[in-house]
Amino acid sequence: MTTSPVPPNDGQSRDAAYWSQSGSNLKVSNIPSGALNLNVDGRQAVGPLQGFGQMWQKTYRVRFKVDDVGGSTAAPLSTKAIIKAWKENFPQFWPAGNRFYAPLTGIAP
Repeated sequence: MTTSPVPPNDGQSRDAAYWSQSGSNLKVSNIPSGALNLNVDGRQAVGPLQGFGQMWQKTYRVRFKVDDVGGSTAAPLSTKAIIKAWKENFPQFWPAGNRFYAPLTGIAP
């Protein structure tokens, strides 16, 4: 029997660096035309447990058509290539009739 090494846990979640730190209320600027500032401006940032429940570290599966992410049936893409394509083209994957306004800096991490 073999065991996998367990990564060190310093008491923080694996994505803690990407969450907003405590501070003042949110301020919205540079809103694209057609976007509504309905639920953000003036609100206080909250953590994942207060904001949208415990779905912040769950794993989900998504099926892509090969054409959607630039692959071919002969040479499947790596996970990194798929995530890169997903981040670069996220608005195109959004359901028809809905709108998604990505940050000007793109989707990261």
